[in-house]
Amino acid sequence: MDGGDHARRRGVQRPAGAGARAGRAGVWRSAPADLVHGDAGIHNILWDGRVVALLDWEWAGCGAQLHDLAWLYWTVRWRRLPGRVWQVFLAGYGGGPALAGDRSADALRALALGQIAGILTRVRGQPGAWEEWLRRLRWTRALDFPAL
Repeated sequence: MDGGDHARRRGVQRPAGAGARAGRAGVWRSAPADLVHGDAGIHNILWDGRVVALLDWEWAGCGAQLHDLAWLYWTVRWRRLPGRVWQVFLAGYGGGPALAGDRSADALRALALGQIAGILTRVRGQPGAWEEWLRRLRWTRALDFPAL
């Protein structure tokens, strides 16, 4: 049985549905295509009170730089870190192309849900990881994202 069958049996919404809805968000269509880190979580930042470097670029690609900001916000909230971490990272990004396009809370949520949909495709067939990321998906849907 795959993770989707297990989720359907338990009455959990299929992540593909949540991912598809996130994928229809305007932020995916309107954002400029730039270099994105792809996993700009706190676990991939070297900092000493200010952002010094982003590490571990294997998920890098072309996309909306706002994606990196959405995912960092998600990791700060998931790990219950002080808001200062988010503020330092946001200040390091500045007001350049990362903040172009739709900067609404819904856009950031859509980007974070898209990230989780991608992770769910990687953990398919791994029941423990699948269940954990479904739990995180539900948490993310309820999370209050800021508008930038």
